[in-house]
Amino acid sequence: MYMNSNPFDPGLKGAICVVTGGARGIGSAIARRLLDADCSVHVIDRDREPIQKWKETIGSAHEGMLHCHRADVSDASAIRQVLGKMEKLDVLVNNAGTPGYQPFSKMSRNEWDRTLQNNATGAFQCSRLALNKLRKSKRAAIVNVSTIEANMPESGTAHYAAAKGALESFTCALAVELGPEHIRVNTVAPGAITVAHNKELF
Repeated sequence: MYMNSNPFDPGLKGAICVVTGGARGIGSAIARRLLDADCSVHVIDRDREPIQKWKETIGSAHEGMLHCHRADVSDASAIRQVLGKMEKLDVLVNNAGTPGYQPFSKMSRNEWDRTLQNNATGAFQCSRLALNKLRKSKRAAIVNVSTIEANMPESGTAHYAAAKGALESFTCALAVELGPEHIRVNTVAPGAITVAHNKELF
């Protein structure tokens, strides 16, 4: 087993990584850190504008290492097409998600379904489609990005907290099932981060 003596070096040099929702916010910070660790990073985002801004921000510093794809994690065919371009995969970061704030008394079934789809089902779908490629890696890992809302929800986050709670349970179950295959599965649960869609909260 590889033992890394440098605590600031994740030991992922040369790894092929996918970061969903990777063109902005926490996703872009994760992607940048992986690039700094000399990984080949495939960023998936559903919107064209953040992808373009991300490319301009990175510039030529990581030329040939950053690959951007416009796709929605809810679209199985689009994700399958993106993954099909890779010979192998070492790390999948399921970061794509949509926070939501809506009083339960006003919450529609459509809002509930959309939030579960974006935050839980998308991670399931990407993990399932990436599984065969991860099985070929000797350092395979899945990282699901949750939130402290899963365990300490605020008022108006019933759908979002439920979705992230499901994601955390999914992570635990997947870790048990895939651990014997040497595929690590973990969750990180950050607090609130200032990004475009929630600046008014700070």
